[in-house]
Amino acid sequence: MAVIAQQRRPCGSLLQQKTDECSVFFNFVHGKTLCMMVNLHTDDIKSIKKRLAELDGKSDGRTTRTSFVLASRDMFLVWNGKPLEEDCTLADYNITSKGHTTIFCHQRQPGGCFAVSFSIFMVIVAAVLGSSVTCGASLILVPLLLPLLVILPFCCL
Repeated sequence: MAVIAQQRRPCGSLLQQKTDECSVFFNFVHGKTLCMMVNLHTDDIKSIKKRLAELDGKSDGRTTRTSFVLASRDMFLVWNGKPLEEDCTLADYNITSKGHTTIFCHQRQPGGCFAVSFSIFMVIVAAVLGSSVTCGASLILVPLLLPLLVILPFCCL
């Protein structure tokens, strides 16, 4: 009985791995579309993003870095309205090899700190200008807000 169990093919046999591999279309914001072979159960989103970034410049035969594919850290993938997490596979999202699968690639937009930094800066300026009216009491805010003004831009990069 033990010999028969050892001769059985495991769940991830070669035949099953071939059926798990399918072509997926990746649609970019710039209007370009790439088709790539992906294994639904073994390729996680992080490795797919790296492979897409490696295709940069190779998709049309050029070796320059002036293509449309984004760096993998700046890219996030969306399928069926859901953002895909980096540690999951396509099978985790019930994507099958049957039918047509298109995943949309979007670029992360850094920022959002400018308005907050500018507001803190304006409070500091107002405190310094208003110090003559408040007999210097408003200057107590400056040492409290100045570290935020310096640290905040580094947190939002």
